[in-house]
Amino acid sequence: YQLDSAVASIVNSKAVVNSKAVVNSKAVVNSKAVVNTTAIVNGSSVSENSNSNVIVIIDETDVGSGTSIQLSELKPVNLITGYTSGLHSIVPAAFITENFEVTYGLGKLNIAKPVLKITADNKQKVYGDVNPPLTFSYSGFKYLDDENSLETKPAIATTATITSGKGSYPITLSGAVATNYTISYVNGTLSVTAAPLTVKADDKVIYKGDALPAFTSTYTGFRNGDQSTITGGPTYTLSPSCTGAAGIYSITPSGLKLKYPNNYTITYQPGTLYINPKGNGARKIKPKLDCIDVLTNHPSGFGYVAHFSYENANSTPVFVPRGTDNSLISSGLFSGSQPELFVPGGGKFDIYFDGNKLTWTVKTFETNQKTSVASEASSTSSRCNSGSVTSSRVMQGEVVNSDVIQAQGVVGIYPNPVTSKVNVYFNNTISITGKEIKILDVAGRIVQVRNINRTEVRGFEMDMSGLISGVYFIRLKTNEGFKTIKIIKQ
Repeated sequence: YQLDSAVASIVNSKAVVNSKAVVNSKAVVNSKAVVNTTAIVNGSSVSENSNSNVIVIIDETDVGSGTSIQLSELKPVNLITGYTSGLHSIVPAAFITENFEVTYGLGKLNIAKPVLKITADNKQKVYGDVNPPLTFSYSGFKYLDDENSLETKPAIATTATITSGKGSYPITLSGAVATNYTISYVNGTLSVTAAPLTVKADDKVIYKGDALPAFTSTYTGFRNGDQSTITGGPTYTLSPSCTGAAGIYSITPSGLKLKYPNNYTITYQPGTLYINPKGNGARKIKPKLDCIDVLTNHPSGFGYVAHFSYENANSTPVFVPRGTDNSLISSGLFSGSQPELFVPGGGKFDIYFDGNKLTWTVKTFETNQKTSVASEASSTSSRCNSGSVTSSRVMQGEVVNSDVIQAQGVVGIYPNPVTSKVNVYFNNTISITGKEIKILDVAGRIVQVRNINRTEVRGFEMDMSGLISGVYFIRLKTNEGFKTIKIIKQ
């Protein structure tokens, strides 16, 4: 009756509840008749005039499947005509007696709507990202109700879009319908945070005596076409201070101005200005093939390796980008690349090839004259002899008897010999920090130097003035393995 009063009637001692019938003091349960001899209520107590509205409810738990019928004790129970929100009737419990003619009056039960709270979840995104999925939660459901008990589920929305700037935006709820509940909304917040923006100064190459180039930057991280919102900057600073002398300088950008600066967290990264020697005292780079080795079942798949070296008689590094002025060409196949940074003194590198002619050409200045010098390797080039330069070629983690390691142009050092400060340079394939540089003496013991300072994006300066004269090794731990350089302290 409580679950569905529509299928239960209270008429002249007749009740039908959950498909169970009680008719004129006779009950039918599990296909068995329960009559006056089984005490539910006797016929004299329940008639059309006395207790005519009494409901007697029994079911299969009262009348078993056996031949014997044993009913549990009957107890009066008040009934209500519903348990959803709204106004319902209270049906009083039966008062069965032979001495009174009992009539019943219905009471009223008003079931108020409980509060169902729907809360929007707070969200966060980075400026320029699409909005995350918006979600919400419920609290306050009664009985076995859940979100499927709502006639209409709530809509959720925010004013933020993909172009909305850094800040807080409301997440709002609306439109929920639940007959048995009073809806209460708790709105949320979508927080838009600043996007990361990297400003990297571009590398530049000029010659001594040239005017400084127009410095530029590469931007990584702009959203929504915001590069067009630059209103000023960046500005650039050279370190060390540049007077036009040949050398390597760090280009540090700063001060980028944007129309909407709060939308970005800016990180500045330095570039490098190479001023190559030119004019009085400038010396050309001299590439050279030292020899070739014949390979058998080498992992590279090539049959030959060419051992190249170069000489840089200048007191400063020379940077020659790969291309027209620094070319490595062959009519066949090869693996590897030539250096771009030529450190004072010289360096070495290896190229694996198939035996066809391989030509390395470098064009640099001899005083004021741009000069081209080339070196060739082929299967007929001079072989490396036992104990020759091949025994001291640059290999990963190996000590070499040259001023610098230049394994495929990855690292260089000058001056060497050194009296006080020495500079280490490496190309942009190497990842290294000052903590990954160690100085060892000839006995392999680690010695301490006064300072190791980054001088630019691809280099460090080490103060070796406190060391006694002798031979030392600079050992670098890089992302490409260990590199070891022999250096002489005067």
